[in-house]
Amino acid sequence: TATIGEKLSVRRFAKVTGECVASYLHAGGKIGVLVAADGTADAKEALTNVAMQVAAMNPQYISRNDIAQAEIDKMREIVVKTG
Repeated sequence: TATIGEKLSVRRFAKVTGECVASYLHAGGKIGVLVAADGTADAKEALTNVAMQVAAMNPQYISRNDIAQAEIDKMREIVVKTG
């Protein structure tokens, strides 16, 4: 805060662990993605590509447990009607 002069607040966070961790910032730093996996450092380029795809998809939820049942039912109905 003292360096950039802006008020910062962390709304949510999670600990990321793995032998290899890759990051990607998208849209001028508005969207950030961390991807972790077990493997060698050679996997970092692949993980960076995965992180880029995640950022481009702009996911609304981190895990299925975060989605309300009503939202799941709505998504399922859309897929069944169009599929």
